[in-house]
Amino acid sequence: MCIAVGYARRQLAMLEDDFPCASWLPVIVQNQLEMPPTWQSLGVTRSPYRGLMAFREEDADNFFGREAFIEQLLIDVNRKPLVAVIGASGSGKSSVVFAGLIPQLRSRGNWRIISFRPGKNPFESLAVALMGDGEIGEHSRYRELELEVELKQDISALVNIIAEISEDGCRVLLVVDQFEEIYTLCPNVEERQTFIDGLLNVCRDERFSATVVMTLRADFLGKAMSYQPLGKALQDFPPSLLVPMSRAELESAIIKPAARFSVELQEGLVNKLIDDVGAGEGSLPLQQFALTQLWGKQRPGLLTNQAYTEIGGVMKAVANHADVVYAGLSETQQKRAQRVFIQLVQPGEGTEDTRRLATRDEVGDYWDLVTLLANERLLVTNRSELVEDTVEVVHEALIRNWGRLRGWMDDNREFRVWQERLKVALQQWVESNKDDGGLLRGATLAVAEDWLQKRGEEVSKPQRWFIEKGVELREREKKQKERLRWSVITGLVCGLLVISGFAALSEIRRTDAEIGRFSIKLLRT
Repeated sequence: MCIAVGYARRQLAMLEDDFPCASWLPVIVQNQLEMPPTWQSLGVTRSPYRGLMAFREEDADNFFGREAFIEQLLIDVNRKPLVAVIGASGSGKSSVVFAGLIPQLRSRGNWRIISFRPGKNPFESLAVALMGDGEIGEHSRYRELELEVELKQDISALVNIIAEISEDGCRVLLVVDQFEEIYTLCPNVEERQTFIDGLLNVCRDERFSATVVMTLRADFLGKAMSYQPLGKALQDFPPSLLVPMSRAELESAIIKPAARFSVELQEGLVNKLIDDVGAGEGSLPLQQFALTQLWGKQRPGLLTNQAYTEIGGVMKAVANHADVVYAGLSETQQKRAQRVFIQLVQPGEGTEDTRRLATRDEVGDYWDLVTLLANERLLVTNRSELVEDTVEVVHEALIRNWGRLRGWMDDNREFRVWQERLKVALQQWVESNKDDGGLLRGATLAVAEDWLQKRGEEVSKPQRWFIEKGVELREREKKQKERLRWSVITGLVCGLLVISGFAALSEIRRTDAEIGRFSIKLLRT
């Protein structure tokens, strides 16, 4: 019996990524004469907290504390064609839209909801979202590319598509989540403005009923306002500002999800969690992460103060978790982890550092390590609906609160800032049809060569090729100048020889004339 139970638990342990605590399955040791224990009685349930991740639509039943804001958001969506949900990083903007607003709209009316994140290619992301969740085949892939080009070239294309979608009388909600990616990931200013103009056209069109909802970090509001059409729209339709949660709202967000599974918090623990959160940016996901950690350490039906002390409290929980994962890596993996993490941070220039979405090619040959870190909930991997595997840091709270990562960024900031500028220059060169005028030159090229020599392994193949093209152009121009210099020197020498020849001839003639005059003089005497 013991051997059978052990074997069953080992088999079930392999399912724990999808079914947490599956190896504890009570039925394995069920006594036929007794009622089997429930998951709740064992304190074994999937955590209702989301840790560093945003709440999704399927998490709506566990999302508490923002009820008043969601009610106001419902009013705004029904009154305004543009609703910008603006708040600090980690304030829960995505969660109120996906776990709060969208489930309410689905239950209250005939809404067609289209959502996406801009990423580095907003038109590609929008095209994929408009195509929906149908089976991806060759025809669908072709249509997505076709639609992407259409959206780029025709500013009225999006409006016409929304008009077609709403022909059956449904209302359309177009959700642009993490709108700040337009500024952090999309380097092409013209493309960015065209994308924004397309969204604003949807807000202005009166043929259909549609609302554009965007979530935007507060520290990027200035950049959004700097583009006059968007600034004017935000002035006409004032944003919905997501302020920090009140103490009562925080209590609700902590207590009610646990109560759904008959789990209580030990006396004083709720106050500790709230007091430790403070008002700092990113504190809310840190609190959720601490609760997720506590959930895994619960006594049956109880989250304890002792467990809270063990995880290091709210602010240290995520950093402690990251440190534990990092310590478990081999020396080689640790060096690679540093390279991976700094590539996933967009260095701020006048703003805080932010996370960035990287492709598998940008990460290099470290995808096995990426997968390992994703399993430990430090990274999030995904696959583009089109072709690419992608990875990003699980939340910006990790960037702010993990001292090791902050140290890495401080040590590598100069390199990362240069690398991001190089990406912009590369993109502009590609868009100029690879005109030689867009290649690196002079001091800029010299700096690039220096970084390529020092950090070549961390420079992607397209970036390396771009630098090498600049070097080739410089060598060609150098040779051309050398040939020109020799041509000039040769010309000057030839000129001097000619002049010297003329001078010599003139001197000979003068001498001959002098001799002639002297000869005549002698004859006369």
